[in-house]
Amino acid sequence: AYNFYRLIQRTRRLFFLYDSRSEGMQTGEVSRFVHQLRYHYGVDFKSVNISYEVNFPPESVIRVSKTAEIMTKLQTFLEDGEGGRALSASSVNTYIDCPLQFYLRYVEQMEEQEEVQENVEAGMFGTLLHEVMQKIYEPFVGKMIQKHELEELANNHVLIEKTITRAFATRFFKRKKDKDADIELEGNYLLIARVIKTFAEKILKIDTIRTPFRYIQAEKNTLIRFPIQNGTMYVNLKGYIDRVDEKEGITRILDYKTGSDKLDFNSLEDVFAQNKKDRPKAVMQTFLYCLLYIYDTGSNAVVPEVLKVRDLFKGDFSTQLKDKDRSLPVEDFGDYKEEFTKKLTAVIDEIFDSQVPFDQCTEVKLCQWCAFKVICRR
Repeated sequence: AYNFYRLIQRTRRLFFLYDSRSEGMQTGEVSRFVHQLRYHYGVDFKSVNISYEVNFPPESVIRVSKTAEIMTKLQTFLEDGEGGRALSASSVNTYIDCPLQFYLRYVEQMEEQEEVQENVEAGMFGTLLHEVMQKIYEPFVGKMIQKHELEELANNHVLIEKTITRAFATRFFKRKKDKDADIELEGNYLLIARVIKTFAEKILKIDTIRTPFRYIQAEKNTLIRFPIQNGTMYVNLKGYIDRVDEKEGITRILDYKTGSDKLDFNSLEDVFAQNKKDRPKAVMQTFLYCLLYIYDTGSNAVVPEVLKVRDLFKGDFSTQLKDKDRSLPVEDFGDYKEEFTKKLTAVIDEIFDSQVPFDQCTEVKLCQWCAFKVICRR
């Protein structure tokens, strides 16, 4: 109050501005000093209310027509051999969610600016866990695993800790040589390493219940030529399968997920639904991996499953996908293969249809984590 009255004691004209909005701690009322000047000192105020009408322009959907140049770029996904590119499960999921994002990311190959990571983000955490589980199971590739072997492995804390440290060195710190992989984790990195160790040990204990089973392969890289446009063209499809194992003649395609993915679905219509926020992407991805594996190996008895890391310590933990329409778990991909193949083909046909533009999605919630939302003004 002292400073206020000293400032205005010789002024001839005063202008007071205040915001009438009331939000949080802001009451939207005029300062008490204005009331003091008006009622105690008889200052004559002239009040002016200023307001602005804010109108948002009608939202228009961004659309990219498939010009001859764009169709030429798409042609690379159809080329056989080393020069050809391939569609992945992630790219198909991206197209279903937002064709425009697919165009920017996979056709124009626009990438996010790579930044130096000082903290282990969610994506890197998943990468580290994948690497650890692959390395732990590496000696068992192609072998039948017995219960006592996994029990010994789960209790080999030195081996697990060393594997985690090396995963940090190669994946997070980008060390190339083995001698550079001998690092010592400290602070937050050490805490995250302990969390990964807890998850890895729990996965091994859950796998112990499944024994005996044959561990076929980890991080299986699969590439096939998939027929589209009524068999007149072939597109390259690829998949990076986290884990393949086999028990009693049934091959399991297992995908590790560290996010909040849904493992249940109402129907395959639900799996391929466009502009849907909570679409079960993990189901689409794992089903596609099963299709790739069947094309690649000729195997028929294949079951898709997802190991959701967040649910590892739940009492009802399960890796099975759930078909809510049938009220049954998915135990054989063969039951869905024909319909899934038909719907997948329809999506890919649309990608290569020159008459169908790459439209921006209409569900704004899908744009929340999109790297291109600034471009789209979302």
